[in-house]
Amino acid sequence: MTSLHCRTCGEDTFRGVNSVLSNLKIEWSKLSTITENRDHSMVRRKSGFIVHLLSYLQGLGISTQDICVYHFMIHQESIWARALKFDHFKTFVFKKVNFMRSRGLSHSSNHFLKIMKQNIAIFRFIWISGDSVVDCC
Repeated sequence: MTSLHCRTCGEDTFRGVNSVLSNLKIEWSKLSTITENRDHSMVRRKSGFIVHLLSYLQGLGISTQDICVYHFMIHQESIWARALKFDHFKTFVFKKVNFMRSRGLSHSSNHFLKIMKQNIAIFRFIWISGDSVVDCC
């Protein structure tokens, strides 16, 4: 982790990320996905972080066509739920997900999936706010 000492414009953010990855000796060719939050410093057409990153990769001779850029909006979901009056829905989803986390998939769920001829080697349920994964066989 590194701190940005002056501004948080796209170029400064890119320099910070580049220095961290250089210090950790991580190759840029391993990059496959960029997740951003639609902040102006990330997505400006001429000076955003993504523009600087993609042009740097092209300068290194790395193809940028296979790199996926995703918009990450998880931090805004609770604000939207309150503003759009979705609290009842959010409460319902939280209860169901917490139920699954505490018990995992039941035997009857696995049996149903076998009937449906699904590959049920390992299912991973990721609860985003808890950063935990529940494995069910």
